[in-house]
Amino acid sequence: MEKLKKTCHILNEIQNNCILTFDIFKNQIFFDIDYEAIVGAVPLWIKDAGNSAECPFSKEIFERFVRKNNNILTHKFLYYYDCDMLVSSLQDRFNIIDNLLHSFYAKFPVESKYKMEDFDSVTMSYSPMDVNSFACINSLFIFLSSSLARRLCEALLKKKPDGLSK
Repeated sequence: MEKLKKTCHILNEIQNNCILTFDIFKNQIFFDIDYEAIVGAVPLWIKDAGNSAECPFSKEIFERFVRKNNNILTHKFLYYYDCDMLVSSLQDRFNIIDNLLHSFYAKFPVESKYKMEDFDSVTMSYSPMDVNSFACINSLFIFLSSSLARRLCEALLKKKPDGLSK
């Protein structure tokens, strides 16, 4: 159980770092602008178009709006909201991993109540619990491997905000 607690603690630390990453992106991108003073005036299409399935904008309309608003501030906000979506998706992924771990260990204890020496043969069978546990483990591997997108996040952090209007 101690290993599960440590793992969950690590996942919580990652989530906390995601929260800090939002601020890092904001500070790096808007280093020369008072973000809080202007964020309320940012048109919704800048935040939603391209990032939300609920936005009714087509790609062509979005690109037209970007061309008509081709300035550094628009591009900074577009870049910021892309980074925000990336960090949010990582945060969601780690939250799911945490829940999958809890689900898995609810079915399989962290430590077996039996010792390997107690067994002298092997019997194989599948139960609904086995299938559920396999699905949990499979999902864990998928979410963990796709979390390698963090490298992309690191690359974005190193990118300077100049050249955003290109």
